[in-house]
Amino acid sequence: MHNERPLIGKLVFHGTINIFIAFLSGFMIAAAAMGQIDGQKQDWILAHMESLINGMMLFIVAGFIGKLSLSPKRGLIATYCLIAMAYCNTVFGLGRGVTGALGYEFNNDLGNNITALAGQLGVPLAVVAFTLIGIAAWRTR
Repeated sequence: MHNERPLIGKLVFHGTINIFIAFLSGFMIAAAAMGQIDGQKQDWILAHMESLINGMMLFIVAGFIGKLSLSPKRGLIATYCLIAMAYCNTVFGLGRGVTGALGYEFNNDLGNNITALAGQLGVPLAVVAFTLIGIAAWRTR
C-alpha cells in the first residue's frame, strides 16, 4: 500500500481520543462506586473497557496496516470502518453508563435506542474492516 501515513495518522489520532474517553469513564467508575453519581459501577466499567480496548485496537492496526497488500481504496475503507466501529462501541459503553440502558434491543426509550443503534452498527463495520484486512493479510503472506 502506497502512502499509508495518512491512514496511520488517522488510526492513531482516533485511538488516542478513545483512550482519553477511557480515562474519563474510568473516573466515572470511581464516582459510581462511591455513590457520587446515579449509575451502576458495572456499566461504567463496560464504558471504560469499550473505549480502552477499541483505542488500543486502532493503535495495533496502525502498526501493521502499512505492511499489507492493501489498495489505497480498501485501506481507506478499512480505516474509516475501524474508526467508526471504535466510536460506535464507545458510544454503546457510554450509553450504558449514562442511561443504565442495556441497549440490546430497541424500545420506547431514546437513550436505550441510541445505545442499541451504536452497538448494532459496530458489528457490520467490524466485519467489513476485518474482512478487508484479512484478505490483504492473505495476499501479503
